[in-house]
Amino acid sequence: MRLLKDVKVIEISGGGIKAAYCTKLFSECGAEVIKCLLPNAMHDEAMRVWLDSGKASVILDWRLTDGDKLLRGLAKTADVIVWDELTPFFDHTARDAASEPSRLIRVGISDLGSDGPLADTPCSDLVVSALSGMAYINGAAGRLPYASRATRRLSSLLWPVSSAH
Repeated sequence: MRLLKDVKVIEISGGGIKAAYCTKLFSECGAEVIKCLLPNAMHDEAMRVWLDSGKASVILDWRLTDGDKLLRGLAKTADVIVWDELTPFFDHTARDAASEPSRLIRVGISDLGSDGPLADTPCSDLVVSALSGMAYINGAAGRLPYASRATRRLSSLLWPVSSAH
């Protein structure tokens, strides 16, 4: 199914999973996804095979002048740009490139939002399980809630979706 066949998405990746999962969903719906990777970024190869299927990739160091120009050029042709808020080295230069075209949809994904009351709160699978209600529905009556293996897996998949802003 190619619902988004006319949509071009740029993923700014420093090795995180949240933006990669978000753009995987775009790709599965037919969007053209171009993943911009920092050189030497750490990646879990097994996870990447699944997350990056259907995406084009380019190694691009937006911290350098030439890389910055390339990123800005890509951003001008895109409809959506997605990044993990905690992407290493994703500084004001890349943010500026993401803000140039007025029609560009900008999606910065963070654990608990980039502003607001929980923005600086450390986050883990257990926190996500508790905040999403998954911890409440797991466990036995009269015992503390727990995060089962299935719950941790589900919360890791819901985490990118629930924290997008």
